[in-house]
Amino acid sequence: MSKCEKCNKNITKTRPGVECHRCEKMVHLNTECSGLTTKQRNALRANENLDWSYSECKNTSCRRTSIVIPDDEDDDEAFGSPITSASVPLDCKKLMLEITTKVENAIQRQLGQFAESLEFNSRKLDDILETIDAFKTTVKEMKKKNIELSNRNENLEFRLSALEQRLQEQEQQQLSKTIDIFKIPFTDNEDLSKVV
Repeated sequence: MSKCEKCNKNITKTRPGVECHRCEKMVHLNTECSGLTTKQRNALRANENLDWSYSECKNTSCRRTSIVIPDDEDDDEAFGSPITSASVPLDCKKLMLEITTKVENAIQRQLGQFAESLEFNSRKLDDILETIDAFKTTVKEMKKKNIELSNRNENLEFRLSALEQRLQEQEQQQLSKTIDIFKIPFTDNEDLSKVV
């Protein structure tokens, strides 16, 4: 028959025990011997997959325990007064290392995705800037051509105006040598010098 490591009394059906999964020592399943609260003891009874560690093993082992149930002031303690600091301890360093690693991995993934997105957007922005530069160059060329065409148009308008003026002058010169005679009937093969 097994004996409790704490009180050195037998473990029986009426006073069941719990075995440490590390050192295999047994203690009574009560607050005085195991240091567990009512909730923690109920959780151990309800779930066979939960492990319990003896108090001496908790401080020496690096393995994280399986259950953590916070103490409640309303817990009904079956054996003696409640122990307020009793809880199944965690290996905080290992837990923090796991959390840190997971957070770092998540951040690295997010940063990788952000870097890819930033690079993609940077390439697109470069393409847009190249297109804008091409548009600017085209607009400058079109402005230059427009100015050239405006100048040519003004020149052509000036020349046309000059030609029109010369044409009018020539017409005036031709008309100045022409005499219109009215009320004289027209005859074929008429010689003007004889008529006048």
